[in-house]
Amino acid sequence: MRDERDILDLYATDYQPVWAAGIEFPGVIPEEISQYLYKDGEQVSLFIGPLSSLFWLEGVEELEELIRDPAYVLTDEYRSIPQGSPRLWIVSILFEEGKIPAIFMDKIYEEPVRRQASALSYTSSIPPNLTTTPTQNRIQDIFPFARLQSFPPTISCIKTKLKGKKNNRDENYVDLMNTFINSLGGNLLYKGLSRSSTVSLASLFAPLVSSNTLQNGFGPGLYATSSLKYALDYAGPDGVILIFKDIDFRPLVKIDLAGEDWRTTVDYWTGATISDVTERVPALWERSDILQGQISVKDLRSKQRVPGPDSQVVGVSYAGLNAFASALHMIIWLDSSR
Repeated sequence: MRDERDILDLYATDYQPVWAAGIEFPGVIPEEISQYLYKDGEQVSLFIGPLSSLFWLEGVEELEELIRDPAYVLTDEYRSIPQGSPRLWIVSILFEEGKIPAIFMDKIYEEPVRRQASALSYTSSIPPNLTTTPTQNRIQDIFPFARLQSFPPTISCIKTKLKGKKNNRDENYVDLMNTFINSLGGNLLYKGLSRSSTVSLASLFAPLVSSNTLQNGFGPGLYATSSLKYALDYAGPDGVILIFKDIDFRPLVKIDLAGEDWRTTVDYWTGATISDVTERVPALWERSDILQGQISVKDLRSKQRVPGPDSQVVGVSYAGLNAFASALHMIIWLDSSR
């Protein structure tokens, strides 16, 4: 794994500065960054900045070649990296979007088999039968290669154009809440992901496992959150939001991770050193179907992960995954094209 660089060291270089959670920004925040910030002050991003600067922070500045060479589709666009995401998350999502060729991924991860353990679909377009009005669709009418598994008979599907000339995150959050979400009632969970990952998930409703996704705070599993803001950050400007409603957890073994259990779990799955780890595994872990707890946020000064204000729910067994699938209520495709 490449070494991660310090944000303060970036500010001493010629790279464009990056907004970082909990760190004072050097100068006036440009519009390209402010478009990702929420007016209510609750921010869910760890970093926001141009890809060239984000690549430098991640220790993969060789990817700047893709930005400079017009033969590639990658530009030095501004993107956000969400809190709680694993190392090199931005590299993985750009690969899923078809903006980073596989040969560059092989160079970064050095072992192709570790880079991608599950196949991604090359289908990344919005299904042609969708409109800007929610309609009920059978899952196989949207994803021809879907397996029915535990999905509901029909699912509400919609596509929506992102608002604002620069796809303002706050405007789009408010618009989604007012136009679609508020009418759904409560007890909702959200999952943001790329279009290609959504196609794969419809075929095999299971986590996409690769070497870097194993660094998620609670380990391998299907992650969802109570925060639409987090889901939007993970989906990116042309991703997909899955909305789950009224998941039935009653027959499942559910662990609420807090305190020492939360710390041990997050430290283990993010590679921190733990003494006597076999004696500190949370009770019922081996039989758990669902994990629930706070999303970890990174303190960039102490380099430690601490519990954040928002929670996540993770399906970690076949029964847990089936509970998520049967509660899939709505799918929203995001479109940033102009």
